[in-house]
Amino acid sequence: TTLCINDQRLAWSETWFKQELNRLTKIEPRSSCNDANIHFMLEPDADVPNQGFRIDAKPDSIHLVASEPQGILYGAMALSEWFGLDGEAPAAIVRDWPTVATRTLFPHAVANSGAMVSVEDTKAFIERVVARGRYNMLVLSLTGAMQLPSRPELVRKDAWTHEELQSVLDLAEKYGIEVIPAINSPAHSRWLIRAYPELSAEGAGNLLCMQHPKTRPLLRDLYTDVYAAFRKPRFIHIGHDEIRFRTQWKHEEQRCERCDGTPRWRLLEEDLLWNHQTLADIGTRPMLWSDMLVREWN
Repeated sequence: TTLCINDQRLAWSETWFKQELNRLTKIEPRSSCNDANIHFMLEPDADVPNQGFRIDAKPDSIHLVASEPQGILYGAMALSEWFGLDGEAPAAIVRDWPTVATRTLFPHAVANSGAMVSVEDTKAFIERVVARGRYNMLVLSLTGAMQLPSRPELVRKDAWTHEELQSVLDLAEKYGIEVIPAINSPAHSRWLIRAYPELSAEGAGNLLCMQHPKTRPLLRDLYTDVYAAFRKPRFIHIGHDEIRFRTQWKHEEQRCERCDGTPRWRLLEEDLLWNHQTLADIGTRPMLWSDMLVREWN
């Protein structure tokens, strides 16, 4: 079993396929273009959709063709599954491609209690689940489990080092996976309120007061830190889901003096506009959950 690639941009697909075929079948493919019977071929004019591929399997050879390296990688994954455990690929012609352009997964990297997910487990998850599931976007919420130079008091003792985060990003890049950092606010912000209890919205343990003068400087610092650490991502996920205001259950003297009297839709609108402009100033764009924007949902 000898493998030939026609472009060095396919080196990772070649390496991955050889390792996977060996894992499944114990076959150890060689790399050579002199007597190859498996060819990975990058052809800009290949008649396949974006990120797609074509496999032409004949009795004496297999040709995998795509117009871009990502298509070859997906084709290599399909071909390894095709070989299976017996090491035989039936003769056939296959054209396949993703029908959804952006395929996003948002796992919880920080457990609700106990230790966070380790770097090693995260890498294994990327290789075994994210890449093999052909996801091409991973939203990663590390909260205080990463280095935050502007707010070191928020960093957990078991936080990833900067080098560990970079190794995760390096691995994701090999698989063509775009990694998006997430800083959830104003809800699901218990980790922030533990450090800054004065930012709690009307006594809620996990909801930031949008109008507190210290809230936005805090978020701006966090956005700036993750933007640098995640290599200037196209988006930062800002959460904004399940914002359960408590005002309607509060007596007048218990209500936030900064927010009382302002319609809650106005608070949300102003906060979203601030996030949009702040992230634009940093060089990126907001991504968020949609439930607060859907009528009669949250």
